[in-house]
Amino acid sequence: MTTPPALDPVPPAARAVPAAAAAPTDKLGSLQIFRGLAAFVVVVFHATTVCDRLGRPLHDDYFLWANAGVDFFFVLSGFIICFFNLRSLGQPAHLLDYAGKRLIRIYPIYWIVTLLILPAYFIAPHLGQGDETHPGVILQSLLLTPMSRTPILVAGWTLRHELLFYVVFGLLIAIRHPAKWLLAGGWVVAVAANLALSFNHPGYYRSGPTLLLWPQNFEFMLGCAAAVLVAKLPRASVPRAAWVAALTLGLLAFPPTGFLPAPFLDLKLGEHVALFGTLSFVIVIASSLLDLTCDPADRWRRSAPYRGLFFLGDASYSLYLIHGPSLSVLFKLANRGGWLERFGTAPVAWLCIAVTVVIGGAFHVIAERPLLRVCRRAFFRRQAHS
Repeated sequence: MTTPPALDPVPPAARAVPAAAAAPTDKLGSLQIFRGLAAFVVVVFHATTVCDRLGRPLHDDYFLWANAGVDFFFVLSGFIICFFNLRSLGQPAHLLDYAGKRLIRIYPIYWIVTLLILPAYFIAPHLGQGDETHPGVILQSLLLTPMSRTPILVAGWTLRHELLFYVVFGLLIAIRHPAKWLLAGGWVVAVAANLALSFNHPGYYRSGPTLLLWPQNFEFMLGCAAAVLVAKLPRASVPRAAWVAALTLGLLAFPPTGFLPAPFLDLKLGEHVALFGTLSFVIVIASSLLDLTCDPADRWRRSAPYRGLFFLGDASYSLYLIHGPSLSVLFKLANRGGWLERFGTAPVAWLCIAVTVVIGGAFHVIAERPLLRVCRRAFFRRQAHS
């Protein structure tokens, strides 16, 4: 999930942004909270799939809809990157800041998690696909280059799409010639066409050319469209009540899919993107406009629940990266200890989920946050002296 980058401050060279984007990033607190909740539901989804593999369905597989957290991440990522870099488009001088910030945000902590789990495949090759110890697979996984399999850290498949979007957006920053919009428009049309075609097949993950045209890439484009709308839309043109209603409906429309007939849960990829991409688009627009039109000093922003959920958003990338290995280890321990039979599937599953969230939060505080601080300080110090 990937998850999109945190709502971190804009580097000095990219501060010339529209008035709508010039507000401090903490004004978009709701998006950060939804980012954390999206990471949480992805954890619940994968706990559900682990229970299925053990032959012990969790709540009758109700939470299979929760893989839509990834769709929200993609839309949110498109929104954040575009919203805070609109004025950088066609400004090559901003490219280095943009690229450095994106690479620092994605790679260092991803490398650490990948290298932490890698020894397990040397000790017990049967845990994976059997080629995890191959130098080529390790290198491609670490670099997140297209390949015929998922990375060693499976969650890295979404990061490939993130990086592809970052590269395309970086080209829009680096190229001044208006022809770039024809190329960008061609990519949008090609992805949209592939999205339409994907209504007829379940859509498994592919690499190479398909990575470029993968239907879920359209969700980044939806995020960019949301960013332009939020940046350009007069804030007072629509009553706040309308955005509250849109946000409420968008949020409430996610979980009910679990109550729909079984065929609905087996959505084709195009149907999945159309449904959850659109809902995410509505949520991102409504929540960002509500944030940007409210007083950042509101008392509820200082409440403990708000701060807790905001921290979950801060820790969402760590949680997303660490949750797969964490759930795998915890469920193996629970299964071998007979906990599932003794205490029941649901209590044990939710305990594993809770412990995983705690591990993700701790990993964010202990590893991710200090590492980001060091990398950013080194990068921007070098920029200042260049």
